Amino acid sequence: MRKMASERGMSIEDFYREISGNPALERSVDEQSEKLMQENDKLIVEGRVAPFQKTNFKPINILLKVSPDEGARRQSTRIENVGRTISDIEKLTKERVQNERMHYKELYDIDDHFDEKKFDIVLDTTHTTFDEAFKIVLDKLRALGV
Repeated sequence: MRKMASERGMSIEDFYREISGNPALERSVDEQSEKLMQENDKLIVEGRVAPFQKTNFKPINILLKVSPDEGARRQSTRIENVGRTISDIEKLTKERVQNERMHYKELYDIDDHFDEKKFDIVLDTTHTTFDEAFKIVLDKLRALGV
C-alpha cells in the first residue's frame, strides 16, 4: 500500500481514502497478494487481509501489536508525518483502522482483521526494540518447527 501510495505521490492516508472510494482498486491489491501466495510456497506477505487469503501452503500468521501512543511515536519518524503531532497521528491511525474494518467487512465479510484467533503468533511490541521483537518472533517460529 505504501509503495502504491508513493508511486501516486500520495500519503498513505490519502491513498486509503482513494481506495475507500474504489473497491476495484482495493480488490486488485488483495488479488495480487493472494496470487503471489498461491504461486509460491516460501514467502513473507505483509498485509491486513493476508491471514484471510487462500494459499497453497500452511501459513504462519504473525500479528505485531503496539499501543496507540507508542505506535504514533514510531510513525512520527516517517517522512509523511513530519509536522504532525503525536495526537494527530493517533487520530489518523484510529480513523484508518475504522475505515479498514468497514472496507474489509464490505469487500470480504471480515469482521475484524486484527482478530487474534487468526494468528499463530501475537506479540505486543510496545516495550520491545526492533531487535528484541525480531528475536522473540524467531524463537516462536522455531518453537512451531519452522
